[in-house]
Amino acid sequence: MTQSKDFISDLLNEKSIFQSYLDVEAALARAQAALGVIPQWAADIISEKSNLELLNMENVYSGLEKTGHPLVPLIWELDRVCGPQAGGYIHWGATTQNITQTGNYYWSNNAMLTTNRNWENSYSHWQNLLRDQKIIRCQDEPMVSMLCQQLLDIKLLFGLTS
Repeated sequence: MTQSKDFISDLLNEKSIFQSYLDVEAALARAQAALGVIPQWAADIISEKSNLELLNMENVYSGLEKTGHPLVPLIWELDRVCGPQAGGYIHWGATTQNITQTGNYYWSNNAMLTTNRNWENSYSHWQNLLRDQKIIRCQDEPMVSMLCQQLLDIKLLFGLTS
């Protein structure tokens, strides 16, 4: 049970959404370098430093108190860790709304894919357990039949296949 709680907490915590914003900033920098909009060396530094573990979260939270916006203090702190030359290319030509909307989509998509993988693993585990205990063949018993139907419903709801 604890593992499941941790799994959901890891998907839905503040750090995961912050990391999604940083991942989008890094992807933007790489795409802009590929098009010649910013130098490749700057994109490399931005990509390398776009890791929440490298940022001082006290600075981020302090900036959050000042701005009330989750992205702006992340950009300030990313700028600090990238240094003055590469930092000047962060968020180049993008709007804050571009980054937050893309980051929110990226975050929710990753959460959905991870959740689906975990549902598939759970379904397979229950299916094997029922088969090993020879319960799956006892369709006459109402509770067993209901459990099998619920597992099938979950599988169909999430578009999972065996």
